[in-house]
Amino acid sequence: KNIKASATTAIRQNNVVHPHDYSIIIVHYHKTGYVLSRFLTKEVVTLEYEARGLHERAKKAKMTNEYYISGYDEDTGEQIIFSRVGSWNRNAFDARRHDRKTNCPTGFSLEKSAIYLQESPDFFCSDEDLTNKLLGILPDGEILKMKETVADDNLLHNKLEDETKGTKIIHLVRNPFDMALSNYFYHSQDPTPEIWVHTDNPCQNHYADGETLAYHVMPTLTMEIDGAPATKITRYQLESVTSMCRSIFRSSPEMSNLTFYEHLM
Repeated sequence: KNIKASATTAIRQNNVVHPHDYSIIIVHYHKTGYVLSRFLTKEVVTLEYEARGLHERAKKAKMTNEYYISGYDEDTGEQIIFSRVGSWNRNAFDARRHDRKTNCPTGFSLEKSAIYLQESPDFFCSDEDLTNKLLGILPDGEILKMKETVADDNLLHNKLEDETKGTKIIHLVRNPFDMALSNYFYHSQDPTPEIWVHTDNPCQNHYADGETLAYHVMPTLTMEIDGAPATKITRYQLESVTSMCRSIFRSSPEMSNLTFYEHLM
């Protein structure tokens, strides 16, 4: 254990990038991604234990309902595996809960050497705040506070070095056709697993400010990366999805009072 711990320390002292210098976020939007992200995290932990020769721990590695699992070894104090934030029944950050000042998810903070499991990542932070969070850039105000509380320059340097070097993002997406079929089979069950299909309008795409979904997302979809558009999606194409929905949902007088669930049936 001590030899392997010392090797990890030596790598960092020689300024070689170590995987644990980063935080990792696994994001997804569907049931398949939810399950896959949990199994993937379990495999990462197993491989890390195996790489250190900790075979018994590798055999016992599994996903649990515990929200946070530390990756530190109790005997050596060394980070031997990635910590985990999120569990089988909970995301790293609560969905649709946002800080009123930053619009980031409530409690949105990333630490290196940790894997975060997140469904539907509503990261509505400003570009600056999100960049700082993902790249591990401390705002000037926080650095000044550190300088006030840490007098020794070497300790300050080490504390700043302890911040994440950045964030690796694993983005799980699914074939849209398969996702549509899954949506249909899931929500058309009797009884249906989610009550909103009896009350909500699936074609509603206006926000509280009256603007459409396209208004909010098109600036991102049409931004340029290295001089070329990020995507080929046009506003017309995005708006046409909503138009298609409206052409099917409650499209005749006899269907005017049907719920989304009744349409599925």
